[in-house]
Amino acid sequence: MKATEQKHNYGTILLLLLCAIFAALILMVLLLGAKSYKTVAAMDSEAFGKRTCDQYIAAKIRHFDSSANVYTGSFSSGSPEVSTLFLAQNIEGEKYVTQIYWYDGYVYELFSAADSGLRPEDGNKIMKSNGLGFEQKDNFITIKSDNTDGSRSELSVYVRSGGGGQ
Repeated sequence: MKATEQKHNYGTILLLLLCAIFAALILMVLLLGAKSYKTVAAMDSEAFGKRTCDQYIAAKIRHFDSSANVYTGSFSSGSPEVSTLFLAQNIEGEKYVTQIYWYDGYVYELFSAADSGLRPEDGNKIMKSNGLGFEQKDNFITIKSDNTDGSRSELSVYVRSGGGGQ
């Protein structure tokens, strides 16, 4: 009788051991999957942060798409020169300008009458950034942004319409 009891004990121990190994393998697979997901999510977030500023500004340029309405320059008032993108439009015969620029660690946007005399700090903060600049050559606007992670990105946008304003 003792031999059969020992057989059953070995069988039970073997079954428990196999279940424990299976559980450990499942746990390892889950941990590896979680680590892979975390890495992919971090890379995606980093790429999103790098593209967002440039793509936001490019969409604004495409919206105003006319060489008479889209131009670069310096902020209209204020002592240090602030590289600015101007997006002009006429509303009921009045000229209004949306200005996009970098000031004090943030990308700002300011919508006002063309001759409002507002200062850079009067705009709305759009996103945190380490720097932003614009260059214009013919109908190409180049957006140069310094991202918060220390990387630098450039995007050139072609203003397709050469005609007059809105």
